Amino acid sequence: MATFSEALKDLINSVAGVTALIGALPTMRYYPVRLPTATTPVYPAITYQSIDDTSVYAHSGYSGLINIRVQLTIWSKTYASGELVTAALRAGLNAFVGVVSGVEFDRIFIEGGITDFEETTQIHQRTLDLLIGYVG
Repeated sequence: MATFSEALKDLINSVAGVTALIGALPTMRYYPVRLPTATTPVYPAITYQSIDDTSVYAHSGYSGLINIRVQLTIWSKTYASGELVTAALRAGLNAFVGVVSGVEFDRIFIEGGITDFEETTQIHQRTLDLLIGYVG
């Protein structure tokens, strides 16, 4: 069974609308926490990071369910290309329920994020928060 992060990456890789924009595995432009610094980044790209997670408990103890908030940051050269990636992520992930790479996703809901622009690099940023419940 894959780790949660690997399963989420596999899920995103399965969304054709997203991979059409950021490539598919093994060269998909999807990175933990920050863009790679060893090479010049290719855009659009996505970085991800865990914001928080909590284990769900019932009166009988640990339920096996984990609630996690994962933030995706979409990096793009144009505002429009960032919007395209955002729309593809929403279409492919919002309200998803299923098993990916052995990890059972109880639910994925997308909350809106913020947009930003870096003056020095001239790169646009958009964030999306994924509210995910999975069996861990």
